Amino acid sequence: MKVYCDDGSTATKLAWIEDGKIKLFVLQNGFVEKWKNNTFGEVHNYIVNGKKYSYSPNSDEIISTTNINYQYRPINTLGIQEALQQSGLKPQEIDLVVTLPITEYYNTDAQENKENIRKKINNLKEKVELNNGDVFTFNDIKVLPESIPSVAPILSIDNVQERELSLVVDLGGTTLDCGLIRGVFNDVIKTTGNQNLGVGQIIKQVQNALMKADTELNFNDTDSLIRDILKKQNIEQYINNKSMISHVKKALEIAMMQLSDSVIGHIEENYKGFHRIYLTGGGAEFLLSPFKKHWHVLGDKVKKIDDPQTALVKALVALDSEDN
Repeated sequence: MKVYCDDGSTATKLAWIEDGKIKLFVLQNGFVEKWKNNTFGEVHNYIVNGKKYSYSPNSDEIISTTNINYQYRPINTLGIQEALQQSGLKPQEIDLVVTLPITEYYNTDAQENKENIRKKINNLKEKVELNNGDVFTFNDIKVLPESIPSVAPILSIDNVQERELSLVVDLGGTTLDCGLIRGVFNDVIKTTGNQNLGVGQIIKQVQNALMKADTELNFNDTDSLIRDILKKQNIEQYINNKSMISHVKKALEIAMMQLSDSVIGHIEENYKGFHRIYLTGGGAEFLLSPFKKHWHVLGDKVKKIDDPQTALVKALVALDSEDN
């Protein structure tokens, strides 16, 4: 069996073929360096390299994953293992397709960074033990670059012409990945990335604002709170100092503006002549409005890919099916 995985810094996304259809599963990241008790339900306690871990996404002690080294740490392997455990699949040996951010997948000469790819594969092959349970093991592991494949299915649908240039912008929790494509993947002209631009910046700034509102939320809960604010839902029940709600919302507004300005700056510094922009990744919604305003001349050719969080992993399945 083959499973496709986009193991991002904030969530792990899986896809596989079952009864001829694509199945999807998304798991929010969140591990602590200790075991949990199982008094109130099933708990997955792990051992990797003699260290104990457990999946506990609501804990205020969750291990930070918003750094590029996450890709080569035990916590990354555990994220994939836990997603598989919760996916409904039975523990077994599988073939695994995973990804690396563009800045890690390619070296400065735009060639595959074989050392990083090797590190990624070796990390995934570390022995994982599940207390009172069976684990998934990996036979063949294939590593692909993030971002660019996510746009493959939509280029034909949009009737992109041979000489058109499409810019793919993937904003994740930790990194920004960009790629310039000619036609329907006739050529990948250029790829760039920034390891210091990601949605994690927004979350951290909002966490700081929450502290001033006498409220401490972990990374995952702050992310959820931000999504609630953007959907204009009531958040009063989550804020202890109600008088500071406007301060929290203003901090979010400023953080979003700063991040979008930084991403726009990266693009203007590195790319020109493109005819279309496709936004993907968990941070796509933060960029859509400022991008449409900044590149208004492109009109409806600035768009967010449908279901941007799972777009990449679904595209990996589609591309693999074409190759076979």
